[in-house]
Amino acid sequence: MILALLISFLAVNSSNASAQTVSFVTDVTSKYQFGQQLEITGQLLDINGSGMVSLILQPEKQASRQISITPQSDLSFQVKYDLTADPLQPFSRIYYWFQAEQADGTVTTSPSFWFDYFDNRYEWKTYSSKLFNIYWTGEDTNLGQVVNDIAKNGLEKATQILPVAPQVPNTIYVYPSLKSLQEGLSSSRQEWIAGHASPELGVVLVSTSQDTDTTFDLERQIPHELMHILQYQVIGSDYDNAPAWLLEGLATSSETYPYPERDRALINAVEQGRLLPFSTLCQSFPLQAEQATIAYAQSVSFTDYIQQIYGSTIFENMLSLSKTGLSCDQLVKQSTNLTLNKLTRNWLTTEYPGQKAVRTFPGITILYAFLAVVVVIGLFLLIREIHRKQSHELPS
Repeated sequence: MILALLISFLAVNSSNASAQTVSFVTDVTSKYQFGQQLEITGQLLDINGSGMVSLILQPEKQASRQISITPQSDLSFQVKYDLTADPLQPFSRIYYWFQAEQADGTVTTSPSFWFDYFDNRYEWKTYSSKLFNIYWTGEDTNLGQVVNDIAKNGLEKATQILPVAPQVPNTIYVYPSLKSLQEGLSSSRQEWIAGHASPELGVVLVSTSQDTDTTFDLERQIPHELMHILQYQVIGSDYDNAPAWLLEGLATSSETYPYPERDRALINAVEQGRLLPFSTLCQSFPLQAEQATIAYAQSVSFTDYIQQIYGSTIFENMLSLSKTGLSCDQLVKQSTNLTLNKLTRNWLTTEYPGQKAVRTFPGITILYAFLAVVVVIGLFLLIREIHRKQSHELPS
């Protein structure tokens, strides 16, 4: 009897748990033009007493969207979603389902559906290994193997700088041009960007160029973006809390070859006193290409210096501290026992001993110049007042 009652209890509770999930929609289809428009169609069944019907879009690692549905007289519907106004995360999985609100306020939910939102403007060739799933376009059938070798070497170098075990496989898309990649990242405001990582998805986007050696471009871009994926493994959803100069400095340090233009920009910035205060590089980098080049150059030099002094283990600690809500300066202070300004001065003294620290930051230079002007004016007024008093004291 006890066993029978238990089975009956479980059956009743199972029925109640699924009562709110009902298949009230059929013939559901989805199609999209990448970066342009998503279209979802279907047929509603007649649910007595139902009021508003909505489509719920739940992109992977993004906030959900709720879209009201207006069915036709035969209860068929067509939802058109503008991807230019509100882009979905490229190369993510998109889940969606339907909700119907009854007259008594009860909400009925349909089973869920999904599709992978990849760039369907191109026909992608594929290559897979234990570490990477690689996609590319064009006629070069060997590019997948080449990219796999570059990515493997890049991941090895990245883990030497940030010693964490990588979660694999990761996905790499190789776009045929810089322009095509930027079109895929329609939400990006950085027109000079040549590579991109969606670390929460384990996806890397890179581009090739007909003007330069393809391998050289990829050997810079792929290790750089893979480092961002490693960083996300340490920080997780608090990724944006980490100092931008730390994230980009480590990623740039992972590149197979240094970028000559970046090195020249750093030397010129030091000589001309145009370095950017690291306090302004905690949240983000400049959008202008010239300023961004300086930001990347000094960040990689700064993180290389930190590694020489404290070793690579400090980076995992700094990234982990980013999850605690510490400010940029507090994070540096807790990791090195130095303020960000003091650590910056030490870096400048070590790497550029012939340059005065005051020359490197325009804001400080202007402050000192202003103080000098104030002192000169003060002295002038003082001397004039002394002369005035002396003239009054002379006998008539």
